[in-house]
Amino acid sequence: MSTSKILFMAVMMAFLPVNAAFPDTSNNAYPMFNFQEGILTIPRVDTDEQAGNFQDAVFKIKPDGTWRLLDFRTTALNPDSDPQIDKVEVVITDSSPVQVFLKLTGAFSNGCGEFGQISQRLQGSRFEVIAHAKPIPDGTVCTMEIKPFEQVIALSVFGLPEGTYEFSVNGNFDGSFELTQDNGL
Repeated sequence: MSTSKILFMAVMMAFLPVNAAFPDTSNNAYPMFNFQEGILTIPRVDTDEQAGNFQDAVFKIKPDGTWRLLDFRTTALNPDSDPQIDKVEVVITDSSPVQVFLKLTGAFSNGCGEFGQISQRLQGSRFEVIAHAKPIPDGTVCTMEIKPFEQVIALSVFGLPEGTYEFSVNGNFDGSFELTQDNGL
């Protein structure tokens, strides 16, 4: 492999973890099981009504082998605290396999606003994307300053067959894009 290709790959690998287009795995984006304490944490549970409708579900295994639910959060969309999205743009790369990104532009209604978990699921040929704000801890004082944002979300399109796909962001912004060929290696 040429020196320039090795250098390019090294630079890309260095910047990959900080690129906003990739999922944030620092906040336990995957289920975790603590064997010592018998605690299972599930970061996201989808329902028919909404992707990621429940978050941070915590279960403890009991001596009889059954599970006890200790905690969870309901995350129904809340227009007062969730990001106020003004515009959604589709960005499709020229690479192979193709990557598809949704670029969200808007603002949070207060100075404490920042993105929390972003959930997506594909049902048929429609992506449902739900973007929540991080919960603000009780007792936190926030400014009333409007906080603009740009957030890029990578859609999970690898392995999909060619065709037209639709998307919905927070139930409001609908659109579509086309994969002109099967999206694999």
